Amino acid sequence: SPCEHDGICVNTPGSFACNCTQGFTGPRCETNVNECESYPCQNDGSCLDDPGTFRCVCMP
Repeated sequence: SPCEHDGICVNTPGSFACNCTQGFTGPRCETNVNECESYPCQNDGSCLDDPGTFRCVCMP
């Protein structure tokens, strides 16, 4: 499949498109979305962007 990161390839007239899994974007799902850009962590937690997801690290 030309789609990366488990993206689903969809045939289109004369070409194809990729339906990307959550956390990835781009014509071939090649780009990791930085979920930390939206500041999802609360209570001053630090956001760590991982491929396809993110983690919040809470301060003790």
